[in-house]
Amino acid sequence: MILLYAMWITHFLMFTETRWISWLGIIVVSQNILESLFNSHLSDYVEGWIYVLGVGIAGSPPVAAAL
Repeated sequence: MILLYAMWITHFLMFTETRWISWLGIIVVSQNILESLFNSHLSDYVEGWIYVLGVGIAGSPPVAAAL
């Protein structure tokens, strides 16, 4: 559980800019956290890939800007 919380915190901190792509990333992370309170879908195929692709696509511009 500690690693899961650390991952979510890291992903939230990655989306601290005010651009629309950062807002999209915050929405994806928030949706994952809220849904995991009711369902354990992290091992489900579709929901897991939606999170991976959402954070990957939304996280690319902030990470590239930091480099």
